[in-house]
Amino acid sequence: MCLHISICLLDLSRFVYENKNMSSPKVYVLQPWIANLLVNYEQLDANENLLAGQVLRVLSDSTAPGQPGVLQDAVLQVSDGSYYIRVVITSEALRAEENTHMQLRLSSLICRIIVLQKYTVCFREEARLEDCEFYLTAQRFIVLPMERQRLESSDGNQEPSVLQKIKELWLRSLALKNAPSSEPSISQLIDAIGQNQLEVLKENAEECLDLQMPKEMPVTVRDEVPVTHWEAERKKEQGEDIFMVPANTLVIPPEEETVTCDASQAGQHK
Repeated sequence: MCLHISICLLDLSRFVYENKNMSSPKVYVLQPWIANLLVNYEQLDANENLLAGQVLRVLSDSTAPGQPGVLQDAVLQVSDGSYYIRVVITSEALRAEENTHMQLRLSSLICRIIVLQKYTVCFREEARLEDCEFYLTAQRFIVLPMERQRLESSDGNQEPSVLQKIKELWLRSLALKNAPSSEPSISQLIDAIGQNQLEVLKENAEECLDLQMPKEMPVTVRDEVPVTHWEAERKKEQGEDIFMVPANTLVIPPEEETVTCDASQAGQHK
C-alpha cells in the first residue's frame, strides 16, 4: 500500500538557520517528521511539506550487478534527527538532470542533507507482524551542498505510536483475508479445477487399463438362456446343508462287479 505525495514548489528557507556571528553563517537544521508522517499515513494530502533528512547509510547501490551503465533503484537510510527510515530512490529520480552527477558515487551522499520533493509513503505487509514496516519511495529529490555531523537516531518503525499503527494495519488486513465471502475465492476455484482434472485423469487411466466398471446392459428376451429343471433346483437349494458321502460307498467291489457283468450277459443271451 502506497500513498503518493508530490510537491512542485521548492522552499528551502525553513531548513536554513543563519547565525551572523559565525564565519559560516548558514546551518542546516532538521525538524523531526518521520514518526508523524507514518502515524498519519492514511490522512496525508498534497499539502505536505518537503522532507529533509540526513543520509546515514547507502543500503543498496544503483549499479546493477554485471550490467555496467544500467541503473537500478538505490536504497538509503535517512534520518530526521530523531528517527531514521528506509528510502528507495527510483532509477528515474537518479536519471534526473540535477542528479546525474551522483549516479556513480552514491557513497558521497553520506552525512549530506537530502530533500524529498516527490515521494510515496509505503507499507510493507508481511505474514508476521514483526516483519511489517513503513518505507518511502522518492521519485524526485535534491541534495543540499553541505555536510553536517552524523546524527544519532533510532528506527522510525520502532517508535511506539508507529508500532501501534503498523499493528492496526496488519490486523485490518488479516480480518479482511479471514472474512467469509459468498463467492468462491481464487484459491478455491483453483482447487476445484484441479480436483476435476484429477477425476478426468483417473477415468482416462481406468479406460487405458480396462479397469472401468462395465455398465449394466438391458437384458432382452433373445439374450435369455433357458434354465433346465435341474439348474432351477440347484439354484433353489443354494445355501442348504451339504451332506458328504464316503467314496467307498459309491465304489462297486470287484466280486460284485463280476456278478453284475455275468448277470448282464445272461440277460443279453435270453
